[in-house]
Amino acid sequence: MSESIESIPSRYLKFVGKHFFRAAFEKELNIDLLRVGDMNYPDQEDIDNCSAEKVQIGDTCNICLKPLGKTNTDKIMIYLHGGAYVSGPNIFHWKMISKLVEESGFTAYVPLYSLAPEHSYKQGVENVFETYRHLRSNHPETEITLIGDSAGGGLALSVVMQLRDMKEQQPEKLVLLSPWLDLTLSNPLIEKIAKKDSLLAPKGLKQAASLWCSAQFKEDDPCLSPIYGDFTGIPDTLVLIGTHEIFYPDTFKMKTKAEEAGVSVSYEEVPGMFHAWMTHVPYVKEANVAIEKVIQFLTRK
Repeated sequence: MSESIESIPSRYLKFVGKHFFRAAFEKELNIDLLRVGDMNYPDQEDIDNCSAEKVQIGDTCNICLKPLGKTNTDKIMIYLHGGAYVSGPNIFHWKMISKLVEESGFTAYVPLYSLAPEHSYKQGVENVFETYRHLRSNHPETEITLIGDSAGGGLALSVVMQLRDMKEQQPEKLVLLSPWLDLTLSNPLIEKIAKKDSLLAPKGLKQAASLWCSAQFKEDDPCLSPIYGDFTGIPDTLVLIGTHEIFYPDTFKMKTKAEEAGVSVSYEEVPGMFHAWMTHVPYVKEANVAIEKVIQFLTRK
């Protein structure tokens, strides 16, 4: 994507993030601060032309969003929210997901997967599998797209790799938004990029990763850090990342590995963008552009 003048809302959010949100990661992981904005069910005023309802699938609570008036009955998206595996969806997630639903006509399921430190990866990933398998079983002819941002992006990629290994049908498409792909944060290029990241810092992220793994798993296990996994045979994938994100080096590495494995990858890196900027619709011009790209990918035949 070509260089362009960064919008004022984008610069403002960078400032706010650097002076407030980043504090949750910079020294010690502050889970209470990260959870201040948690919203496990959207207010109607935040989801525009969509309806919302709770749908219990086994042990997993899902929030289901449907567009009012124009439903693509043969299209489903499963959205895995970010939050460093320790916090839930927030108002920005709901605004973005509702925009995707309204514009694409898809029905969205947002599993409220188990979070650390109360739970670990094992419980969280089982919530996602439970949701996916139920929807696949009950809608066998329906196209399913798996979408995830940040931690949810890493989880989404891990899930499709595991489905492939278990010889189960995978989602037809995969969308990764500012994905956290390596819990070890061991890429040597991260140190330089981390100074530019206005929202995240390595110390707190590593603490979150340790809580998510618990004592049962190692952080470089491909199930938790899919950058170490085999990319062969994963679905058509859209990837969006900003060049000022701590996850940028690993996301670029993932693009290279996926392409070498023969995966169809639509990859966009946006100069100067901060972590998960695309969730800030409609306030940030760059977010609106990014979401249009996701909608085009979702609705592409």
